[in-house]
Amino acid sequence: MEKGLLFPIVVDAADYLNGFDIMRGLVEAPTRIVPGHDPLVRERYPQIFADGGVDVRRLGLPRV
Repeated sequence: MEKGLLFPIVVDAADYLNGFDIMRGLVEAPTRIVPGHDPLVRERYPQIFADGGVDVRRLGLPRV
């Protein structure tokens, strides 16, 4: 989303990109949008708990 790129499989590209604009319009800053499926979440937010394959991140802290 940050780069305006489409996912490789999309039904309607215009609607997909419009969704990005809608999300940006709903938040005070783009950093408030956290896509839970994105591997970058693990890089940007600190880990607070990891046990038995469970990975929990603290989203309330500033991004790294």
